[in-house]
Amino acid sequence: MIDLSLEGKRAVVTGASLGIGAAVVRMLADQGASVTFCARTKDSVEELSKYKTKGKGTIKGLIADMGEENSTNEFIEAVQSAGSTDILINNVGASPSRNFLYMTDDDWRSLRNGVELLWFPVRQVNTLMQHSLTMEPPKQQ
Repeated sequence: MIDLSLEGKRAVVTGASLGIGAAVVRMLADQGASVTFCARTKDSVEELSKYKTKGKGTIKGLIADMGEENSTNEFIEAVQSAGSTDILINNVGASPSRNFLYMTDDDWRSLRNGVELLWFPVRQVNTLMQHSLTMEPPKQQ
């Protein structure tokens, strides 16, 4: 595995119930990052939170549905209370599980609304990342 040297970095991962999101949480924590993630169900949060990292990273899971504005706000507030964020993996979004040729107008509206929801966490976490962007890069030895 590539050594990303993420010790001391704070990461936020949305949509981490399964698959890519859960794998990213584990990888970031294994590389030393302190990871806060969200998933929609208690079972998903508890399952991923049990993961034992291979490095010094930590994992903290919260129940949140990025498709619900209030739930998203609560998640972002919890993330903000912990300080600045260095890494955001915004792994949210869904589409109707049918062939696009057969999608109704309502299906397309739902898909459009889902895409719009992708930007809300990015906009909110952006302010947390500003600190990281203005810091000087570490000096090479």
